[in-house]
Amino acid sequence: MTRVTIPFEHAITLSDAIQEAEAEAEAETVDEEILAFQFENPHLVGEYSPSAGTPVEEYLRNFEARYGTAPQITGVVVARDVDPNEAARGRTEKPIPVRAPKFVAPPARALDGTMAETAPQTMEVSSAPDWRPNVMTGDLRNTGSTRTLVQTYHWSDGSSSDQTPLGFGLEFGVELWNRDSGVLGARPNCQDLAGQPYLDYKDRSWASNYGWSWTVADNPNGGPIAPASIGAYADYNDLSDDCGRNSMTVGIRYPQALLQNSAGGFLRIEIEAPAGILPSSVAAGVVQPVSDEFCTTPVGSLYSLTDCMGVYAGSWPSSAGPQFRLTLNEDRAWQSPALCWTSAAKGEEPSVRTPCPENQLRLAGWGGNYAGELGVGSSDVPVSAASPIPGGGLAGLTFAGVSSSNTAYTNCAILTEDAYCWGYGSDGQLGNGSWVDSVSPVAVDDGGALAGRAVTQIETTFMGTCAIADGAPFCWGSSNYTGGGYSATPVAIDISGALAGKTVTDIAPHDLGVCVIADFAPYCWGYAYVGLLGNGTTGWTYQASPVPVDMTGALSGKQVSDIVAGTDFVCAIAEYRAYCWGDNNYGELGNGSTVDSAVPIAVGGPLGDLNVTSLSGGYVMCAVAEGDAYCWGRGSDGLLGTGVAYPRTGTSSHELLPRKVDDGGVLLGKTVTHIATGDVHGCVLADGQPFCWGENRDGALGNAVPANTLAWSPVAIDTTGGPLEGIFAVGLTVGGGSTIVAYPK
Repeated sequence: MTRVTIPFEHAITLSDAIQEAEAEAEAETVDEEILAFQFENPHLVGEYSPSAGTPVEEYLRNFEARYGTAPQITGVVVARDVDPNEAARGRTEKPIPVRAPKFVAPPARALDGTMAETAPQTMEVSSAPDWRPNVMTGDLRNTGSTRTLVQTYHWSDGSSSDQTPLGFGLEFGVELWNRDSGVLGARPNCQDLAGQPYLDYKDRSWASNYGWSWTVADNPNGGPIAPASIGAYADYNDLSDDCGRNSMTVGIRYPQALLQNSAGGFLRIEIEAPAGILPSSVAAGVVQPVSDEFCTTPVGSLYSLTDCMGVYAGSWPSSAGPQFRLTLNEDRAWQSPALCWTSAAKGEEPSVRTPCPENQLRLAGWGGNYAGELGVGSSDVPVSAASPIPGGGLAGLTFAGVSSSNTAYTNCAILTEDAYCWGYGSDGQLGNGSWVDSVSPVAVDDGGALAGRAVTQIETTFMGTCAIADGAPFCWGSSNYTGGGYSATPVAIDISGALAGKTVTDIAPHDLGVCVIADFAPYCWGYAYVGLLGNGTTGWTYQASPVPVDMTGALSGKQVSDIVAGTDFVCAIAEYRAYCWGDNNYGELGNGSTVDSAVPIAVGGPLGDLNVTSLSGGYVMCAVAEGDAYCWGRGSDGLLGTGVAYPRTGTSSHELLPRKVDDGGVLLGKTVTHIATGDVHGCVLADGQPFCWGENRDGALGNAVPANTLAWSPVAIDTTGGPLEGIFAVGLTVGGGSTIVAYPK
């Protein structure tokens, strides 16, 4: 199969293009699989792919926010069996007649300001002017239901893309691969049940990237770009890719056509992938010169279906070297928090890591503030915030990530690569060496176990806090988490046993211990209790160091990507399905029973057939699957949000299988991207806005319902006049009775 673009007779809107394509498919005029819709604007070219995971409305909203315009759709990209000789000759497709009116988009917003923020003001050049960019930057972003990799390139001080020799183009590649103890490892599900490799694995859902969305943008102060002038294209899955690597290249055949202004040349490339993609260990970018000579040879034409999209890496006629690399997040690709990498000089790998300008987060909160968990600089008992309030003590800080939901009264966030916590601290949860509460953020001690390490994730629970730094786990607070005694500063968890040589990518503390994901497998430590270790053991046995969770039953042969914990149960995502273990008194394991399980079991009900992309645990368990929210477990406190008024006792007081959160009221027609559940309430972000349900204790639901009453269905949080008014929120955490929302700076 190869990708073929069929043009429309004139440019139309994306919504019209989808309708036209559906009409053509119904009439069987276009009967191939539709991969993407191509757009061509002045200064903007690329493709929108529905399979990348972003709904049309969200994609258009993000597009307008980034570029100040909308895509002019000029064609539809389909998958087609093409004869190699025909591909080499370059068959011309007949334009599709359209009924929709011609669309001319507003001019794109200038990107000079973006460059001023993402690139150093003074750019040092370490070698003579040539074709290579002086500065490269890269960042990984969470954008609702997708992850976006952004690369920017800036030429200055005499260097320019037009110094690329005629006959050569430039490719800006993206490579994703999994790493096992420093060695390239197998891609998820690369083998069938018999252990044989899938020869067509790149066409399977877990490996396919030919449906990712991408955009190329230049400096609007230069000349307009379009495929006709610079020859923009996408190349998917290089022939050299094996089960350890998946690659995509966005290239320009004619970099000589990129015009520069007085500030130099600029190019920005975005590649958008589904949010549910399994985490990779490494994301890398490479800039290399390429030649189309190979593709015009008889041998080269044979590669055109899979690799050669008009260019191919050839010999480089210069002593400047054939390529240089941009290596991004080596710890947790496609995951938050997002950091930017900036090269200090030409040809050098970026080494400066800071929160990305477009991913710098402010925090706003409302609800309970017994121990100062809102971080507003004061502690009032009770606090009943009628609507979201500014972060108070947080208002002057810009964060890269925030802890997720819990039943605790402590919250934490990441500032660049350091951690800050606030709220309840009598068990050492704040990690700053003290045993007292703090009403404002305090820095977690980074002079001991965390010295010289970059924190990439932090999570809290009732009596402790855990974090990941440089791919290793650290905890502080109760001995339930540290593997030893109580500690008010971070303690390095023993990784000499089951975790030896492995990279930790997710962490989830609960009331009695901790679980992590390392190299796509779960490990736990702490008390076994009702099966919290997931290895078949129960009772009050204390396990001080990580042990593997059982992978011979429900998780056999699967790659586990995410893990969360409730009070005394644990759930994980493996290949878009949910699995749980531990206490099941109220159906928290979601398998239709109330029998505890000491090993992972599959969550049933509707989630057995849906793609699960996130989980959240507190006293109940909740999930996001294909844009909707689902919850299960105890319903009597209103924590499920299903619209059912559950009784206090009896079998009808809980849900043994996942049930959809009520989407017939304020959530009607909205897409859920985040979910969080805590002590007395639960919340979601849908279309960037917060909606909550449960008990309105201390203003947990804002002013949506009277104080101390239950909302069995989601209610809209009033953001009028507050920091969230008109803002598209991107992060959510629910604590004991408080809610904190993260939004772009």
